[in-house]
Amino acid sequence: EDMEARKVEQQQKRLGARADVMEEDDDDAPRKRQEERQAMKPRHRQIPQEEKYPLMEPKELEAVRVSRDRLIEYAQSPFFGEFVQGMFVRVTLGKNAEGKQRYLVCVVIGVKDKQTEYNVYCPVTRKQVTLRKHLTVKHAGEKKAYPITVVSNKPFEESEVRKWCRDMHNDKEDLPEKAELEELRGKVAKNWKEAFV
Repeated sequence: EDMEARKVEQQQKRLGARADVMEEDDDDAPRKRQEERQAMKPRHRQIPQEEKYPLMEPKELEAVRVSRDRLIEYAQSPFFGEFVQGMFVRVTLGKNAEGKQRYLVCVVIGVKDKQTEYNVYCPVTRKQVTLRKHLTVKHAGEKKAYPITVVSNKPFEESEVRKWCRDMHNDKEDLPEKAELEELRGKVAKNWKEAFV
């Protein structure tokens, strides 16, 4: 009887221990699953770092910008192609969805005479003149020809210069060196009509 009682007692202990393990497993399983899910999640919201790229001051480009009025003034002169080569212009692209004018910083890389004629007002002669000249301009890696009428008289805005710098970086284009800017400033300051006489 004592042996049977001991057997029953040992069996009950084993069952109790097994029940304890099962209870622990039941309690731990959801917690472990939750811990695993938490481990899979990032500890904090991943915020992309702002892309870094070389920047130029707006005043640096403004010093080598040529206005629409000056382009029109020189457009029919024999030195026009030499004068305008490499100069910066502010090109209008029309209005965006909000009705605001969009502009691009562009570099003049060539001049073409096209069959299409257009009339512009010359601020020097105060008369309408007929032109066929189109400027081939470049914005970062993109090139396009435009009539002089799309060039703005107003200065570059900081956001436009920043966009140009970013697009130059994305297209793996180099920003102009100081020596190039110095040469362009000389062209802007030069009185071409007097020098060409």
